[in-house]
Amino acid sequence: MTFKSISISSFSFNTSSQFAVSVSDIVQNAVLYCSVVAQPVTAKEIIENKDPLVDLASSNPLIGLSTQDNVSFLQRLSISDSDLENLLNRFKALSSFDQKYAEKSYEGNSKVRLGVFERLLKMLTRLPGHIGIAYFEGYRPLSKQKEYFDQKFIEIFHQELANTQRTLSTLNEETLDHLLEMTYNITTTHVSPFIDNIPTHSTGAAIDIHLYDTRTRQLLDIGQFDVIFGKNEEQQAFASHLSVEKQNNRVMLFQAAAESGFAIYGNEWWHLSYGDKVWAFVYKQPSAHYGYAGSNEPIVNLTKKDYLELMKIQLKASFTA
Repeated sequence: MTFKSISISSFSFNTSSQFAVSVSDIVQNAVLYCSVVAQPVTAKEIIENKDPLVDLASSNPLIGLSTQDNVSFLQRLSISDSDLENLLNRFKALSSFDQKYAEKSYEGNSKVRLGVFERLLKMLTRLPGHIGIAYFEGYRPLSKQKEYFDQKFIEIFHQELANTQRTLSTLNEETLDHLLEMTYNITTTHVSPFIDNIPTHSTGAAIDIHLYDTRTRQLLDIGQFDVIFGKNEEQQAFASHLSVEKQNNRVMLFQAAAESGFAIYGNEWWHLSYGDKVWAFVYKQPSAHYGYAGSNEPIVNLTKKDYLELMKIQLKASFTA
């Protein structure tokens, strides 16, 4: 099922805010995000790559900026140092709510571009004062992206193979190659490919977030989070059959995010980005701000043909082991 086929008639958007973004704009942008997320980064020229990565896990992510840059940052947001401190108290790692996310954490996952941090702070000013942001992943090196892609690829391959009601050993090479190609294409709808593409997380421009209540220190009920732990029937932004509570919480998240300048990924309700190629496409900007935030890695030169051949060998080995 594609995002475009989902009905959003059950969702009710608040339009009373002076900053409110129309429901049609939010939906249209979420659909646009889906259409371009796996396209090569060359679809949008990168005009700059200067914003540093800042660490959301730091007591003050602005540490390291010059005094002038720090002052300029606060002036753009129209907030004081004390305002910043209060807002920072509403950021928490998702792992502090659920230990399984700590097990999936890695060095640098709490880092985002300065422009992303600025818009997360804007989000907090638009959310109710008792609502905080629980962050999971920001910057992701290509090696970690490949790890996620491999996991999802193998999961989907087993699902698709089961649908054929055949075993791997009974498939001829042509049928197997077709199944691998189909698996690759489906996988790209869940995890951005690392081949011929710079995934948005790898630019430091994306952040996966949840919302929580600062009074109860409990996560809000928004629906199942992420796809790295298996199939997620609630991953799409406007998934059907959501409870009223989940719908309302998603609407609150989407409106605050859109009003703060983020692009919303229609296939993953938790995924926001700013300044990357997809954001540029969604908001009709001539260029993206950010390219790859890491150093060159050997897997950058891996072709899709080589990858599928490697996965074929790995899958055959696993079935005969």
